[in-house]
Amino acid sequence: MAGLLLVLFGLVIAVAGAFGFTQGNELGRFVRDYADRIAVFGQRIDREMLRAFLSAMPSVLVVTGLVQLLVGAGVLAHKGWARWLGALLSILGVLVGVFAVSAALALAPGTSVPMLISIVLLLGYAFVLLALLAGGSHFRARYPGR
Repeated sequence: MAGLLLVLFGLVIAVAGAFGFTQGNELGRFVRDYADRIAVFGQRIDREMLRAFLSAMPSVLVVTGLVQLLVGAGVLAHKGWARWLGALLSILGVLVGVFAVSAALALAPGTSVPMLISIVLLLGYAFVLLALLAGGSHFRARYPGR
């Protein structure tokens, strides 16, 4: 199940990153309209920092999504390296999920689509992390006849 979630999240993230390349005008409008509302750990983010962050985001999403696809395929093939890389990616996903929930609350308090997506990502990556940490026996070498 963890491998399937990694593949699914990887595919969605890569497609979202590719879509982000086409959204230059909308990202500029977002920076202009919402830069003064966003705070991380109580610190307001200025427009230039937000613009720099958002301009790099599509490339980061595509690369991260493709890496997750490969790691998810490795987890499905019961590769030990994929288990540990999947755990690292899921830790990163949990951190991003916490940040996304915080940002969604800052932009639209209450229940919203960004909030629901953030919660799904946070819970999904938390499940992947727990499954990969608990599923060690699936990744050990097995020899026929033993």
